[in-house]
Amino acid sequence: MDIKSNINTLFAPYGLEVNDIITGAQSIKYVLNLPLDVKAQSKIKRAESDIKFALSSALNTNEFTYGHDTNCVYIETKNDDFHAVMFSDLKDATYTDRLTLVLGVDSDGKKVFTNLSKAPHILVGGTTGSGKSELLHAFVASLICGMPYTNAEIVLIDPKRAEYSPYKNCKRITLVTEMNQAVFQLDKAVELMENRYSELEKSCAKDIYHYNGDMDMHPIVIIIDELADLMETYPTVEKSIVRIAQK
Repeated sequence: MDIKSNINTLFAPYGLEVNDIITGAQSIKYVLNLPLDVKAQSKIKRAESDIKFALSSALNTNEFTYGHDTNCVYIETKNDDFHAVMFSDLKDATYTDRLTLVLGVDSDGKKVFTNLSKAPHILVGGTTGSGKSELLHAFVASLICGMPYTNAEIVLIDPKRAEYSPYKNCKRITLVTEMNQAVFQLDKAVELMENRYSELEKSCAKDIYHYNGDMDMHPIVIIIDELADLMETYPTVEKSIVRIAQK
């Protein structure tokens, strides 16, 4: 008996069956539509702990997610047929005058993006080998794809020296591998930021996207790999980072 049949057998007493199966890159989601009957919905919610316990046997694993929305319940399991999500399949985002970043796909297989102009500061954390550097590479590639539209400039601070070497000769990318040069670049960024704010104030523009003056206001994105290492080596660099983050 397959997983769908096991789930249908488990939920048969509640009058539910699997209505949809959504296959993602790393997971498979089984969706069961809830009836409009409020009493039936309450019965299912009250039995949540029993359902979770029974699912471990029905799925033959404890590695699953069980949840419910207003109109359905869902069971999400690991997809044994794992496949990588290719950046080339995701980079067809609409690049306008904003900084679109590719994140990947969600559990439903839908493409996920974020906008750096709306969320201007991102801190990436995780264990060794969890994919932090790969995510940053996806960010850099996203910014490069958008350069014809955004005219953005990227400053890559790479204390490991080898991680971002493929971008060494790319236009509009400054690659920094020396720690003292990283400090210089951040101090320079703070000075430029203050000058821009003064110019924005004079022109009554709330940000660079509403500025129509003579000063070059293209976006500048600073990406720091191994931030903790940089701050430990040069404690004063935290002041520059904080000033940029605050504004």
